[in-house]
Amino acid sequence: MTLSYRDAAELERALSIGQFDKSTLGPQLDRLVMYSSQYHTNKRGGDPTVRITAESREVAKAEPDLYLLEVFGRVSRRLKRVSEQDAQCAAALVALYGDSGAKWGRGKYGRVGALLHLTDAGRKLARKAATKARGAKLDVSEAQRVETEVSLQELQPLPQRESMLQQALQQAQELKERAEELYAATGAERGRR
Repeated sequence: MTLSYRDAAELERALSIGQFDKSTLGPQLDRLVMYSSQYHTNKRGGDPTVRITAESREVAKAEPDLYLLEVFGRVSRRLKRVSEQDAQCAAALVALYGDSGAKWGRGKYGRVGALLHLTDAGRKLARKAATKARGAKLDVSEAQRVETEVSLQELQPLPQRESMLQQALQQAQELKERAEELYAATGAERGRR
């Protein structure tokens, strides 16, 4: 069972970064207006004095996208229900439809590549990469290690790495199907209520 187009679009829209910070008038500008002051020169020609303004000003404001807020609420409630049943599936959906999935989606393996680090074979691949860099003190996540191994495989192909990568891809595909099935079931449950 695959997700409906609407469910997939809502997941992608809610989990992509930058959806709520598209306003050019952020907190800094609001703060600037709130604490605005006017500088006046002293009549005697001395140092300038500061007078805090207490007047209310009309500032151009950005209204929140109410549809997006509804989508975010609906998706987060459904993801919570998925995580109660299977935390790995919830993590898979976030990786698949979030920024990581968008990044992997432009490559050879598609969005499924974002799930490689969540599979047993992907973790094994990440451990192997970690042992290569044992001397270096790097703060690198499993996802980054797997991504490095995938890039390395494209530049310097090795049969053993390729077989581990294929295993991870197969497991990632199975995880994707299981996660999407659980997510779709949460929508069906809501419809029955």
